[in-house]
This record gives sequence, structure tokens and C-alpha cells, in this order.
Amino acid sequence: VFIGGIGERDNEDEVGDFFSQWGLVALVYRDKGVWGTVHFATREGALRLLGEGSVVFQRRRLEIKASDSKRMDEAERNDLVRRAVA
Repeated sequence: VFIGGIGERDNEDEVGDFFSQWGLVALVYRDKGVWGTVHFATREGALRLLGEGSVVFQRRRLEIKASDSKRMDEAERNDLVRRAVA
């Protein structure tokens, strides 16, 4: 799930903990900018979150959309795989 509006100070653990209320979070990828992706262990978790449209995290409204894997370039994809394996 694409998450827009993440702050520079938000770390992946905080983001993952927050989004776990919709389902088991398998992986959080946070770009150096203001977006990231949350990967759920099940499709149901992702669908529950997508049903929200937007959520408030640390007093900021975050944009929630279906992830478009084409947004990531090769380096970002490799970084995501490296983190998932670690």
C-alpha cells in the first residue's frame, strides 16, 4: 500500500506499528522523501487499509493508495529486497 505524507523523522518501526492495526505488517519501505509503502502479510490487511482512503498519523493526514510497483527504480527495489532479507 502506498503511503503519502510520511515525515522525515518517522522511522519504519513507528510506521509499521501504526499500520499494524489494519493487519500484520510484513515490511515497511520508507523513501528519503515523504512517501513509503507498507506491505501486509495478507491481502485482507491491505484491503482494510485501502478502505480508509486516508488516515491520521502523529497529527498528520496520510494519503493511502494502492501501491504501484513501477514507482520504484532499480536501486530502490534492490534496497527493499536487501532490507526484507536482513
